[in-house]
Amino acid sequence: MIKGFKVLSLVFMVFSLTSISQKKDVAINCNTISDEEITLTNQVNLTSSMNDFYNEAIKGVVKVSNYAKTTTQGVSSYVKQSIGSGFFYDEDSSYYYLLTNHHVIESYNMVSITIHSNQEIKNVKVIGYDDKQDVGVLRVNKSELNSAIKVLELLKDNNFINPTIGDDVVALGCPGGQGFSGTLSKGIVSGVNRIVSESNNNIYNQDHAIQTDCAINPGNSGGPLLNMNMEVIGVNTMKISSDSSIREEALNFALPIHDMYKTSMLIRKQFNDFGQNSVIQFNNRLSISSSKQFKSIRDMSIKERDVYGVINKNQGVVCLNDDSTLNVKRGSLIVSINGVAINNVCELRRELLDIYYQGNLTNKIVVQVYKNVNGNLNDSISNISISPKIINV
Repeated sequence: MIKGFKVLSLVFMVFSLTSISQKKDVAINCNTISDEEITLTNQVNLTSSMNDFYNEAIKGVVKVSNYAKTTTQGVSSYVKQSIGSGFFYDEDSSYYYLLTNHHVIESYNMVSITIHSNQEIKNVKVIGYDDKQDVGVLRVNKSELNSAIKVLELLKDNNFINPTIGDDVVALGCPGGQGFSGTLSKGIVSGVNRIVSESNNNIYNQDHAIQTDCAINPGNSGGPLLNMNMEVIGVNTMKISSDSSIREEALNFALPIHDMYKTSMLIRKQFNDFGQNSVIQFNNRLSISSSKQFKSIRDMSIKERDVYGVINKNQGVVCLNDDSTLNVKRGSLIVSINGVAINNVCELRRELLDIYYQGNLTNKIVVQVYKNVNGNLNDSISNISISPKIINV
């Protein structure tokens, strides 16, 4: 658990909700058309539009259940240990593919999905995951589904583009468990490039998360954050949670779909390469996020930055230890890769992700660095490759 923050999968437990108040509708009865009636008509149209949006989009959203295997007196059974969300994002002639967060399916023995019609499909295939980037990829046979589903469109491009602060967005998912499956909440993009944790060696210590005021809660993890064109812009992942008496509200975060999608496609490629009975643990250098290995120079002290003698002291990533993958030495300042400027650790990770995704897996890349001795600029030629861990099942 990340201190000060909660990932949004729901640990399974018995609970009840009481004292839920309901408001009665207030009728307006006027003999003439008034401003109030016009406003009410506009609200009805907006509500109808959102209802149409929901009825279509919810077909692409699922509840994801994580089961642990237990054995009692020689009899094995599966016990539900956590609940999250997921969504259909791709298909081929035989299968639908789903995205979720890794922490939703972490330590699983069996995974099931429940679609909008309440059909539960058990023993869903886990293709693979990247625990550092919190990506999980699932697959389900089309023949197993008894209802039509929707493959959600993704807002993705070759180049990463942030959403605009103030844009309307919708979160769909399963907050609170089965009783609240298919919940819609509406809000705006409240911020971009957010760092949500600096104490963990994973994706959360990079400044790239999307902040939203959509109401999302435990169980929403892995569900889509959509724009008003019904395109997925992010994957709902975590929220601020305080143990103090003062509770923060509306501080919720999603991971950009750009990175999640490209990572998922690389996982699927490796799955196809290594065999259908494998689970791909994507533990390669794309997960550049370790605070022990790299640090954005803008996050360093003035004295530390002055060592490099560069003009733009907010551009670059310092290598804190020798790195054989990128062929750079400890203390080197990485300022570009293949001519693309690198301003921070997040951009370093994203640029390498794009290189992998474009299929340049064995091509040499040019890493431009400053040496920390006298500020001289040097080109370091690197040859990078992927080395996933394969788990046979």
